[in-house]
Amino acid sequence: MSLQFQKSNSEFIALEKVEGKRNLIVFDLLSKEKKLIQRNISFGIKLLCNNNLIINEGWTILKSLSLLTGEYEWEVDLGAYGEIRNILGVIEKELYVWIGNTTLVAISIQNGEVQWYINTYETHQVGFGAGVHLLADERKVVLFYDTNYVEIDLQTQTSKLLLKNTFGRDWAFATSTVLGNYIYFTGRNYATGELSVGAFNRQKLEVEWYYAAPEWQGSVPDDYEGNAVVLATPPQVTDDRLYVLESGTGTLYIFEKEQA
Repeated sequence: MSLQFQKSNSEFIALEKVEGKRNLIVFDLLSKEKKLIQRNISFGIKLLCNNNLIINEGWTILKSLSLLTGEYEWEVDLGAYGEIRNILGVIEKELYVWIGNTTLVAISIQNGEVQWYINTYETHQVGFGAGVHLLADERKVVLFYDTNYVEIDLQTQTSKLLLKNTFGRDWAFATSTVLGNYIYFTGRNYATGELSVGAFNRQKLEVEWYYAAPEWQGSVPDDYEGNAVVLATPPQVTDDRLYVLESGTGTLYIFEKEQA
């Protein structure tokens, strides 16, 4: 059995393999009871919203499956915008989906209808293969990848290009995590040629701190864009610590925030 989401204090959404097929169930850890929702599923479960699962079939179709009835409440084909890359989350009644490398689509969580979209290539001539973050408290989607930084305001449905440095660039950002006013990232410092982990200040629009371990350099493999494959996992961050996993050896690096 594979637990997917926590539904309540004791109930979990789970996938149970029976005779080579996967069944979708609700499993109660206290009573050990199982409630069958659907047999022989082939979709990917992406999000739990109230009593509905948001799932995708293939690269373009999203569906909302009710856990109460086991029936689909809506279905939408997003193929006109491209292929689904990431389901970011829900704020109030809108579901936000990142399509391909360029498009944010807002969908009604109630009926699956597309409410609006923004294409960052049409507006700013930039794309984002990674580094797409939904900030619910700020009602924003933050896009931080390669040499570009864009913020999308979900209330006004507008976007701002805050950083674009394609030529003579200093940094190429790869994976990232957002906490407060900082984006913690892995990437390459082109001024020194080093693979690094660092902290980008969203207000000042500058890298305030970075660290390049000697063992990450030299023979460390990159992808064709120069991104740090050896630092392929996004940094994890708490209020006082930063955790970075070196993918090649499985070494975990822990950085502690200096107290002022």
